[in-house]
Amino acid sequence: MLYTVKYGETIKSIAAEHHISSASLYTINQMDPHIKSIPGQTLIIPDDTSPIHSAIIHGCVMPNVGENALTCAAPYLSCVSICSCHVQSDGSIIPPNDHLLISRAHSLGIAPLLHITNQRQGGEFSGSLLHDFLGSDEGMATFAEMLLQYLYHRDYMGINIEFDGVYPEDIQAYSDFIHRLSKVLKNNRMKLFISAYDVSSMLPSAYACADGIILLTCRRDHSAHPPAPICPIDNMRQAIDSAVDACGTDKLVLGLPCCGYNWTLPYRGAIARTVYPVEIPALAHSHYADIRYDHKVHSPYFSYYDSAGTEHIVWFHDPRSIHIRLKLAEEYHMGGISLGNIAPPYRPGWITVADMYSPIKML
Repeated sequence: MLYTVKYGETIKSIAAEHHISSASLYTINQMDPHIKSIPGQTLIIPDDTSPIHSAIIHGCVMPNVGENALTCAAPYLSCVSICSCHVQSDGSIIPPNDHLLISRAHSLGIAPLLHITNQRQGGEFSGSLLHDFLGSDEGMATFAEMLLQYLYHRDYMGINIEFDGVYPEDIQAYSDFIHRLSKVLKNNRMKLFISAYDVSSMLPSAYACADGIILLTCRRDHSAHPPAPICPIDNMRQAIDSAVDACGTDKLVLGLPCCGYNWTLPYRGAIARTVYPVEIPALAHSHYADIRYDHKVHSPYFSYYDSAGTEHIVWFHDPRSIHIRLKLAEEYHMGGISLGNIAPPYRPGWITVADMYSPIKML
């Protein structure tokens, strides 16, 4: 269950009220035991409820992640995308350093997926690169051959393809490419997932070829904009409505916004610093900040002044805001949940998901 800390309460008093140990409460909520309380913080209180749905539970992991992150996430996951394999305009691929992660995923019962993007080496997604690739029959044939060999060699269970910045004139070519790719993968008993912010980047018929559509809801450039809630609930509903119109609900996997951003005020265009959920309690506590909750957008936030007297505002997500978004997935009968980047581990968010959904194992 979820519990919001009130003024005057401490972790010790809350634990006693719910007949559990303080140590358990600290562990479940990944809190420093020196923190006595943070008014407004949402805590996970363990109970005996069982998940009411089975679903695909997806996560992402970078090649340099520590072994602990994947181990911690394993009980909550169906599959994990290993980031990232970069496609080139000639159809060749630049794969990640993935060998240890794949073997570890298999040993933990998690299906490994190769995450494939049209990113350049600097990290930016390139519509022009994708345009050249989709315009070359030879390049697409090279890609399919190299990809299949690599998937077999590394023992992948499938792919998660994320092509962003598709030119309008390339939508038909992209959709045709997905049709051809899905046939190759299905003939070899492999899964095809597609990650997308904008479902209009493909024709509806192409989505029918996929095993899952991971609906990305938090734009990468959020930190470059003025301070604002991350994925307001109304925006997420609009994104889901648009996706449902294009591809139905049973294949939709809802991406949960689990990151946070720290803006300096007054805002003068500086990029906000990324704050991981596990850092939030310590950051708020060290600056004597109470956590507030905006019920209109269903997002928590807090403000504070640093040692130089500069004001900051932090928008983030916690178990309460994640729970509200899980109810959206339940309302639309969506087929799965994506936890995003699983490093560093965020147990309170994962437990919130596990209270409603149990992972469908794919191995």
